[in-house]
Amino acid sequence: MDGTFEKIPQRFVLLPGLHGTADLFDRFIAAAPESACLRVVTYPTDRCLGWNQLHQHVASELAGEPPVVLIAESFGGPLALRFAADHPDEVRAVILCASFVSPPVPRPLCYLATPLIWTFFPIPGLAIRAFLSGMRADARLVTQVRQAIRANPPRVLAHRVRIAAGTNARNSLRKCQSPILYLAAAHDRLVGARSRRRIGRIRPAIETQFMETPHLLLQTRPEEAWRRIRQFLGELPPTQAAPNQNS
Repeated sequence: MDGTFEKIPQRFVLLPGLHGTADLFDRFIAAAPESACLRVVTYPTDRCLGWNQLHQHVASELAGEPPVVLIAESFGGPLALRFAADHPDEVRAVILCASFVSPPVPRPLCYLATPLIWTFFPIPGLAIRAFLSGMRADARLVTQVRQAIRANPPRVLAHRVRIAAGTNARNSLRKCQSPILYLAAAHDRLVGARSRRRIGRIRPAIETQFMETPHLLLQTRPEEAWRRIRQFLGELPPTQAAPNQNS
């Protein structure tokens, strides 16, 4: 591995998935290299925001920040790509984790875009394990996922499902000048091969690495995820890997 990463303090901004909270990043943050400076940008839980409003929220949160590496999980990917496309001098690299640029799920699953489902339908541990954490996930992770989802009112969750069903971040991916690493979960039952292929068609040269994980790869294999991110950043040309002198 190139030693560049270890020599340079890196600033990372984490963008969460559909739940929009920082609750599921504790293991990933705990596994971070000592030189890493991390921050989580969460999404408001008290109101329904569309993609444009969420992008404005992220941009306002990052205003004044030195150049950062964006690590975007699932739903956070389109937001990371748009911010990177609109602010090329402020983003050193984008790490997409099991993410997408167009609707990631079949249309029938959009029935989840009703508040009644989230209000009355209990979230069984089996469903969390099957679609998110994997069948071998420990009870603590399953509980954390359930709590992260329940941190949002049903109307907010339903609205996010609706906007995810209408996602179109293709132009942002085309315009993004930052290096991109796509970490793909090999056993992803939520965002699968179709989403990955769409990204590859738009950016054939994008670096894609597979991890033997379910959808929540940062939570189930945090050390491996960091190892792959460090290697990717360490192999970037110095002008991309190194911070600006004014940072």
